[in-house]
Amino acid sequence: ISLDGGNHVGTTSSGNGGDGGTLILNITNGFDINGNIFARGGTADSNNCASNNGIRGDGGVIFITNYNPSIMINGIIDAGPRNTGLCPSGFFSSSSMINVTNLTINESKELRIGGVINASNIIIQGILGPQENNFAVGTAGRRNTTNNLTIIGDVINLTSTGLISGKGASLTASEVNYAGHGAFINITANTFYFDGNITVDAGNHLGGSNQGHGGHAGTLVLSATNSYNVNGYIFARGGTGRGDSCRANTDNRGSGGTLRLFNVNNLVGPMPDASPGGLGACNSGVYSKSEIYAKKILVNATERFLIAGLVNATNITIEGILGPMNNSEKFHNQSMNNKFNFTGQQGGANLTIVADVLNLTGVIHGKARNIPGSFTIFAPKGAFINITANTFYFEGNITVDGGDNSAPGVSGTTGSGGDAGTLILDIKNSFDINGYIF
Repeated sequence: ISLDGGNHVGTTSSGNGGDGGTLILNITNGFDINGNIFARGGTADSNNCASNNGIRGDGGVIFITNYNPSIMINGIIDAGPRNTGLCPSGFFSSSSMINVTNLTINESKELRIGGVINASNIIIQGILGPQENNFAVGTAGRRNTTNNLTIIGDVINLTSTGLISGKGASLTASEVNYAGHGAFINITANTFYFDGNITVDAGNHLGGSNQGHGGHAGTLVLSATNSYNVNGYIFARGGTGRGDSCRANTDNRGSGGTLRLFNVNNLVGPMPDASPGGLGACNSGVYSKSEIYAKKILVNATERFLIAGLVNATNITIEGILGPMNNSEKFHNQSMNNKFNFTGQQGGANLTIVADVLNLTGVIHGKARNIPGSFTIFAPKGAFINITANTFYFEGNITVDGGDNSAPGVSGTTGSGGDAGTLILDIKNSFDINGYIF
């Protein structure tokens, strides 16, 4: 079934893409979808982006409205935009809705929609979500709200081959625009089996010295009545920006996303990552405020749990790295001369850690990012870290150092150092400090 929007004539010809249409399926008995359903936005001019040219079409709307049937997806359902068109436009609709008893997405198959999915039992072996959403042109880097997905189930099984994806689309050319921002995904279940992966990463610039801002990562809210183990990856990383030049209107890194995880049993496998974009010459990109509530958290020696906000668990063991490492500055569309001044450094990322027992052999890391080039600006400020525990085994290190200039001590490099942050330790039982505090 196809309800695709119309395309421009092709390649660099002028024209905008049409929006995808609407499909309503109201079927009494259960059925398998062995073919494909397309409601994709149309393609646009890939050589020019203007208010009346090069604009990709939006994805369409899909309704499967009868609560009775069980549905197995053995094909591709795609109600998203396409990536041909110089403007990084084109959205998923948040109006799609699937209401069924049982929903299964088989391995290597896809259900690419926004909106609401409501089923008693959901098995995700393939890809689910508004993957490759774009951003609203002219919104100066603000997150858009058009790529939302709500998943409601009694039992949700995200298998080891499954992926819930709200990743933003990357830029397809060197252009003065933002890559796509990550989605807002809200998951509510009684029982959640978490063996696959979830991403609300932002899109990246084209790479290297190509122009472009990284998008901002999205938001994941995960709430389950029964506690669950996190055995897969969770990504909410900002997008990359141009790596060899910093101009405020084109080369910023994207900010990290927001994670709100409730009633986690064990967080001991791969660690969530909600960090800003890792590449970009501009000293931009910040952590957002997340919330993690768990019984047990174990950050292994090779793992990095990059997050700001609140981490609350009965037992926390840190052998690797935990914290808003390499936080930067939040600026967009400002001139290089007024991004920073001697009285107005950014406030640094905040992290609160609450635990009954906290065992530190690794690093709680709130050091700010260094200036990525020779720029006459201030480096970012170190984090504000507040730690509350009954028992604290302090064998590792804690840092809230300010950022440095690009090459400390090297003649000819410009830039000023960032202010250090703040550390508060509020521990009920007395403890020994056997590591470093910077």
